[in-house]
Amino acid sequence: MSEVQPSQKRVQIYRFPKLDLSGDSDVSNYVRICDLFSKMITEKALTDGETLPGENVFAAYFNTSRATIRRAFRHLEEDGFLIKRQGKGTIVSFSAFSDQKLIQWCHNLGYENCTRPITDVGLEIEPELSGEFLSGKLNLTIGTKITVFYLSFFSERELVGNCVLIIPDSFLASRLPGPRSKDETLSFLLDGIYKYIRMTETSIQVLSVGDEKDRRIPVLREKVVLNVQEFLFDPNCAPVGLCNYYLRSDCYRFPLSRKAKGDPER
Repeated sequence: MSEVQPSQKRVQIYRFPKLDLSGDSDVSNYVRICDLFSKMITEKALTDGETLPGENVFAAYFNTSRATIRRAFRHLEEDGFLIKRQGKGTIVSFSAFSDQKLIQWCHNLGYENCTRPITDVGLEIEPELSGEFLSGKLNLTIGTKITVFYLSFFSERELVGNCVLIIPDSFLASRLPGPRSKDETLSFLLDGIYKYIRMTETSIQVLSVGDEKDRRIPVLREKVVLNVQEFLFDPNCAPVGLCNYYLRSDCYRFPLSRKAKGDPER
């Protein structure tokens, strides 16, 4: 894709529909903003190479905090809709208009692909409701109950990677009935879930250090982080979850082939 000068294709703020974020919606504001952007890009109301207004402009326009806009932009960047260019701002990504399935994996990369031994794994759990983008990808009704798992991988007390794994509660209940201990949950997230996975739709990109302060993904403070996004599919090709890895580039290596667990013919 040829370089595009922001001044030539800068998007005016009035092109964005107004969002009323002051109501009592059960869906988080950053998710609603992500849904708006992904829908506009999918419907080509925004096009490849266009440069967006700054975070402060959007915060004022949507009457929300800059932190909410920043979180939405980060998720849109990870999903391949936006890219950030130093000195040029935030740009609609060319890859958002392609439908490529890249390298396929069938295990937890953060746990199994580190070049150093993983000696500890941290876990935080957060209930959430699915927005439009995630619902569309996982064949869910908007507002479906999902659980977000934040995993932190340590090697000799040094943080080497994070993983954000999103699973619909219905699938979780069918495969890991409660009540569940922390050890049982970790075992499922690191190994058990992949016994039901037969394919992943995977994309990889490099994230440079920014001003991201999300305490749940501290590895983003590193200079260079590999972001690997996977949509997980069961043997019937039904989507069952989304996994985002944030891995230190100096600590991870990825071979180009994988086998699904419990599938001896692959």
